[in-house]
Amino acid sequence: MTLADLFAAIDRVERGDFGYYRTPALSEYVVDPRKQTLWDLKPVFGLLVEGQGVDVRGSRKAMTSDTLKARVRGFLPDLTLSSFLTEKMRRLGMRRHDANLSPVEWPDAIVQAGSVGEPASVVQSSEGGVAYYLALTKIFLRDAGVVDAAKKRAAGRCEHCLSEAPFLTGAGMPYLEVHHVVPLSQDGEDCLGNVLALCPNCHRMAHFGEHGLSR
Repeated sequence: MTLADLFAAIDRVERGDFGYYRTPALSEYVVDPRKQTLWDLKPVFGLLVEGQGVDVRGSRKAMTSDTLKARVRGFLPDLTLSSFLTEKMRRLGMRRHDANLSPVEWPDAIVQAGSVGEPASVVQSSEGGVAYYLALTKIFLRDAGVVDAAKKRAAGRCEHCLSEAPFLTGAGMPYLEVHHVVPLSQDGEDCLGNVLALCPNCHRMAHFGEHGLSR
C-alpha cells in the first residue's frame, strides 16, 4: 500500500465510487497531501484495504473505522487525519450530498492546524537522515454541493475556453475541475458565483499562466 494507492482511492471517491462504505465515518477525514483537502475516512480507507484483496465486509460485521485505520496506518503511518466533533462539522464529507441536512455554516468549518503565525522550520533527523520541511497548514473545506452545481452549470464544457471536457470519468461524467475565482485563502466565498468549471488546461493557466484567465 503506497501513496499512489491512496491517491487512486481518493480519486475514485471524487468520481462517486465509494466502494462498500456508503455510510460516512461522521467525524473522521483523511487529508489529501496533494491538495490539502479532506475526504471521508471510511470510503477512502475501505478502497485502500479492498485493494489488498481484503473483504472489508468481514464474515459477520464490516470493518470499523478503527480497524481500517489500524490496517492503513501500518503502511502509511504519516497520513494526516482530522476529526470534527461538533454536529455542524459532521455534516461534511459524504453527508454533504444529503439534501435533508441543513446547510453547513462554513465560518465554523475552517480548520486551522496549529498557529499559522508560527514560522515553518527545517528539521534534521537525529540519525543524520534526510532533512524534511515542517510547516503548519490551514486547510479550507470546500462544499461538494457548490462543486456539483458548477459542473452541472457547465454542461460538459469548460466555462473559460468553452471546449468540451477532455474525457469522461469512471462514473461517466465529463471531467472538469472547479476553480475559485477569488481563492478561499484570500477570503473568497465558497459559492456558485465565485467558481468556474474548467478544463485541466485552463485550470493550470488560471494558477500558473502569466495573465491567469485574463486572455
